[in-house]
Amino acid sequence: MIARIVMIVAVLAVIPIGCRRSPDNEDGDSVLRELERIRDRPKHIPSVPTHVAEFADLAISQRTNGVIDSKPLVVGAVLYDVELAPAAVYLYMYIYDEDNDTFGFGVQETRIGEDGVKNMLCEEYPALVYRPPSGVLDLSSVPVHIRNGGERKDEVLWQRYAAGEGMDVARCRKDASYCAETFPPLYVSLPEPNKVDVKVYVYDRAGNKSEPIPLTNGGKVH
Repeated sequence: MIARIVMIVAVLAVIPIGCRRSPDNEDGDSVLRELERIRDRPKHIPSVPTHVAEFADLAISQRTNGVIDSKPLVVGAVLYDVELAPAAVYLYMYIYDEDNDTFGFGVQETRIGEDGVKNMLCEEYPALVYRPPSGVLDLSSVPVHIRNGGERKDEVLWQRYAAGEGMDVARCRKDASYCAETFPPLYVSLPEPNKVDVKVYVYDRAGNKSEPIPLTNGGKVH
């Protein structure tokens, strides 16, 4: 999975390769330098949305304020159709979390009908609860299903997942691929200009939520 992430990021150049360092790492300034590189990406790569720079600035403010912030941030979020992957579509999120307790992610979708009426949907998935230990700045991926109509989160299945029922939790904490295989379905709609607006956020065990960030459709990766 890590090799696939590196390949995708290197090829599409939407989000740079992540750092896996903790807030108290003696080489902690490397996280700041990485965030500064992310902030500068929209200036040099037209395909990188400008909002990535805005959210990188928020993370830089947290990094330099002298305290450990409990509120996580998503700096970038991209949806990729990976043809050679076990699951075809993956949601990649570049997460900045100084106390490293991210629990799950949320999806906010707004569909605009032909009559102009907006229909809103919000779902939260505890898909990161067993995520292997990572650093304050981390690139995470989860396999998702594209929402084509009335698909909705199965609350019962996800409650069982969060409780660790029917799975090897210890293995899940060490093996991201196994963990992804245990996921109940996660649904995300494809963003469509003027039709479907999709934003994602992450939340931690205490309920702190990041600011929702627009989801980018990265297309196919061969």
